[in-house]
Amino acid sequence: MAAAAQAAAGAAEAHLERTIFDTHHSLGLPGNVVRPDGSGPVADGIVNRA
Repeated sequence: MAAAAQAAAGAAEAHLERTIFDTHHSLGLPGNVVRPDGSGPVADGIVNRA
């Protein structure tokens, strides 16, 4: 039972991080990073709303 409680505690501490990419209308993925999670606003309003 202790292992299950420890696993649940680890899941609660999981950290998600998002990164916004721009392909500049191309098919090349993943594209350029235009805003990593936690950074301030950028000049492109669409990127800020993503």
